[in-house]
Amino acid sequence: MKRIVGLEAAIVYFGQFRSTSRPDQMSDANGFFEQPLTPGEFASRVIAEVRLRGDRAVGLISEHLDGVPLAFIEVPAETVEAAPSMISGEDRDALQFALERVRAFQEAAALQGWCDESGEFGEIVTPIDSVGAYVPAGRAPLASTVLMTVVPARVAGVREIVLCTPAPGDELPN
Repeated sequence: MKRIVGLEAAIVYFGQFRSTSRPDQMSDANGFFEQPLTPGEFASRVIAEVRLRGDRAVGLISEHLDGVPLAFIEVPAETVEAAPSMISGEDRDALQFALERVRAFQEAAALQGWCDESGEFGEIVTPIDSVGAYVPAGRAPLASTVLMTVVPARVAGVREIVLCTPAPGDELPN
């Protein structure tokens, strides 16, 4: 085990192993950008494009990366509402049980604000308004990732949670 003390030391240490200018780590999004970019540059450019063009940019970049047009950005509300009826009762019960366990743990571990007796110092714990959660997909959809990201946010008091997950081609995600 190596102990690293301080931000500058961490930047130097990890910089030795995580070069972001290696050609195999650079991408132009299959021609979307005019030149290959480091991961950090790529993320910054994607954010700038989305701020400029909104959902249209998401669709264009996705099509360049995946080679197929993005069929949709948001799963229709009626599909989300019907989803529980599409799984077996046993699976639904297992998910509900896991949800309750995660919620109980998060409630027990929730940070609480405090102030000393004089009222001169302390901490205020304030939830952020919104969060985004990414759930990987593929051969084994990870419902556990949904539980372990969404439930803690809900317990913390986050009002808006946006869940993102890839979908296979023009099909809806699991």
